[in-house]
Amino acid sequence: MSPNNGSRGRLLQMLREKALRRAPVVISSGASSTYHINCQMVARYPVGFQLIGSLLAIEIFNRWEPVAVGGLERGADPMAFAVMAYCGPFSAHPVRTFSVRQSPKTHGLNQALDGDLNPGDKVVIVDDVLTSGASIERAIERVQAVGAAVLGVAVLVDREAGGRGKLEAAGYAVVSVFRASEILAEDSAA
Repeated sequence: MSPNNGSRGRLLQMLREKALRRAPVVISSGASSTYHINCQMVARYPVGFQLIGSLLAIEIFNRWEPVAVGGLERGADPMAFAVMAYCGPFSAHPVRTFSVRQSPKTHGLNQALDGDLNPGDKVVIVDDVLTSGASIERAIERVQAVGAAVLGVAVLVDREAGGRGKLEAAGYAVVSVFRASEILAEDSAA
């Protein structure tokens, strides 16, 4: 699989127009920032959802052969669903999804994970934005507790804030479709 530059350019433009907000914010890592990238705003558009699915799938399947993709709920869910939808049931790479709950359910079976994840399953952890890597580390811990094998990590945007290095130092390969500097570059030139 190889990326389509037109698709990548179109998704980059959507991220700049719909996801990027320049304002002082506290991001999920607890750090202060002068900008916020809300990939959910792009994933909620049909074309954005399709572009996310295709470009993340390319990054994933150029490196790994997972049976499932997923991560910590909220940020990872639309990324995983987009990859699953892009791959589809009839492709050479059909995948399932799973969601790691922020905290286990307090009713029913008290599950920490939603989805069909089994011991020995080879999975890729996905997320919308990688900052410190803390949410991805939580997802990895919960997935490994089930006995699944984490092949690597794929994110839509790497904020270039140390998370990639932290995860790679822990032994996980990390791929991203975009770096935050790419999204910010054209915005500041406009």
